[in-house]
Amino acid sequence: MLTRLEVMEYLGISESTYKRKVRKGILKPSKLPGGDRFYKSELREEFLESKRRGRI
Repeated sequence: MLTRLEVMEYLGISESTYKRKVRKGILKPSKLPGGDRFYKSELREEFLESKRRGRI
């Protein structure tokens, strides 16, 4: 599982972009004690979009 910061680094996005994507429902974190967590497999589509846009 990835933390919020690891997701931002993995996708090459800023904190404001991360918050916007969570608010719009594009990113769906698992709410756990200690913060949001993500499974890397669930980020595949966003990873491909970041790669397409040249962020990573």
